[in-house]
Amino acid sequence: MKRKLFLIFLTLAMSVTLIVGATWAYFTAEADIDNITFTNGNVKIKPGEITVFKGKELTKVNPGDCYILIYKFENTGSKRIQLRVKAQPGDGSVENPDADVMWTGVNHTLYGQERLKENLSWSDFFGLENVYIIPHPSSSDWVLYQESKGGPIYAYYLGGPVESGEVVELRLLVYFDLLLTGNAYQDAVFHLGGTVEAIQASNGTPEEAWKDAWKTVTGEYGDYKFNYQFWYDKWQGFDPTKIKCYNAIIEPTPTPELTPTPEPTPEPTPTPEPTPEPSPTPEPSPSPTPTPAPVKDFNIDKVFIEYTCKDNTCGFAWGHSHNQDCRIKISGTIYDARYNRNIYITNAYKDINLKVYTGYGLFSSEVLDVNINGVYFDSDSKADFTYEGSLNGKSFDPGSITKVKITIDNTAKNVSNINIKKTK
Repeated sequence: MKRKLFLIFLTLAMSVTLIVGATWAYFTAEADIDNITFTNGNVKIKPGEITVFKGKELTKVNPGDCYILIYKFENTGSKRIQLRVKAQPGDGSVENPDADVMWTGVNHTLYGQERLKENLSWSDFFGLENVYIIPHPSSSDWVLYQESKGGPIYAYYLGGPVESGEVVELRLLVYFDLLLTGNAYQDAVFHLGGTVEAIQASNGTPEEAWKDAWKTVTGEYGDYKFNYQFWYDKWQGFDPTKIKCYNAIIEPTPTPELTPTPEPTPEPTPTPEPTPEPSPTPEPSPSPTPTPAPVKDFNIDKVFIEYTCKDNTCGFAWGHSHNQDCRIKISGTIYDARYNRNIYITNAYKDINLKVYTGYGLFSSEVLDVNINGVYFDSDSKADFTYEGSLNGKSFDPGSITKVKITIDNTAKNVSNINIKKTK
């Protein structure tokens, strides 16, 4: 188990030291996380601030099992800090002693035979292709980041800055794939360790020290989502809701508070009490229906519009009603809808508002405003919507539509990529 600790003016848990550079300096700290080992049939856990959700035992790990590890990090210094956790994958050999994430004890002969179908060799992923790791939804303030294949894997905390005395939890889901964990892994040991790093939050220090990585995960370069680009192909686009413990509900760990001992009071002389009248049993009050979380972001690339008019009466026509016997159909596909940076909308219904415009710039005009209720978002956070209705009395030409504004809750997207088609 690693015990090195580097502290620069800021303590995460221990003492303080000072580093002065030639032209700059800032406060930072780091400390190793205790190593956890998963052993198929014989698992060891190092003591410390790491617990397993519901006390699930790590002995006799089976293919398809999943675990939620709960890490606690306390800011015991005087400065507000930002946090990240660093873990280096490796091959488990003595030539790679600094690896934090690795398998040891794998039967390499069996491994080669079992990976013929996938056309994998040990050097591709060091046997780690059967492990999937993701922050649990209850740790939505944490995101993963990796710059290159085989490079360190980071977990950045985006809920900071962390105040002095504050304790932060990271709930990490670890899943052993059912099909990829074969006989080669019997009695093998999976090691999961790492280093927690803290840095002062003030004066732009995270941007200076962590550079593009920090700017990327905080959204400075646009919306960020970890896509497992450098992991085994199966995990790129994998739906974590298929893992049973991904949907586990974890309540925040309460902080115990000391209750003062009350002063003893003299007991009064008891007096006979009259028999109380029975009080009516109160009617139970109904529990309030929880308000669903609002949508914060979604994407849509194109809107499709089809319209048909009888007797060429679309738009403004002298001598008869506008758009007489005209009908319009508006459809499209919304994807990557989410409640926040990491929590996507899955298996849920949402109401959608459509506003249709003609013209450009100062001459843009709203010509249609409709609602679509109960649009279903599937397990991939994707939803297809369709509106069909009459345009009778509307004085615009459907062929001149230039923009559709789509609103879910309070989040709106303008779509100018429109495919318009007139049908008979």
